[in-house]
Amino acid sequence: MEKEFKYFEFQGNAKEYFRIWIVNIALTILTLGIYSAWAKVRTNRYMYANTYLNGSNFEYNADPVRILIGRIIVFSAYVLFVIFGQHLMMFEVAAGIAILAFLAMPWLIRQAVSFKLRNTSYRHVPFRYVGRTREFYAFFLTHGLLNIFTLFLAFPFSYVRFKELTLRNSRYGQGEFYFKGKVQTVYEIYFSIIGWVMLIVIAVTVVIALISGIALESSGTGVEEILASSMIDSEEG
Repeated sequence: MEKEFKYFEFQGNAKEYFRIWIVNIALTILTLGIYSAWAKVRTNRYMYANTYLNGSNFEYNADPVRILIGRIIVFSAYVLFVIFGQHLMMFEVAAGIAILAFLAMPWLIRQAVSFKLRNTSYRHVPFRYVGRTREFYAFFLTHGLLNIFTLFLAFPFSYVRFKELTLRNSRYGQGEFYFKGKVQTVYEIYFSIIGWVMLIVIAVTVVIALISGIALESSGTGVEEILASSMIDSEEG
């Protein structure tokens, strides 16, 4: 018996999404960022509703108020850090806030992954995340040190392991997910991006150097002409 393959299909279009996008941008600006939580939910609901698998679409059920509360907490912590660090000059308090934020980062990322899956459903069955917080702390401690010592050359390896951590702990009903991504593939993409960035930087540097050289040559010629005409005028005088 042949293995059945299931394919994803996206049925949205650019015109519909542009209307959603432009309204989200306008309302986010008018409300000083408050509407951004509703904008995220509206965008995700459109994307999920137009993503089909086996004839059924996905659903996004997040509450924008909860997203807004989370963003307010993060923004408030940043504001306190700036106030204590730059205005009140209470560097110990600012450092304490920074350390707490750093220590909470793995837990926050785990909660974000869980929140997204918990609010995603397919055929009215929600996804869920069963990964433990300690796994995230172990991952970020190990891979954080690894990337520091390798000057981020290990980033593709860490990226693949993070995807493995999130996907193998995801569930749909009683079904489990598996991740078979290869580190080699990510390294190829990683180094190709670095190569293209280096080529662009070199090309821009060469263009700027050429333009600067032409400008200097032109200005030099102008100065020489002025000096020559001044000498002629003085000799005639």
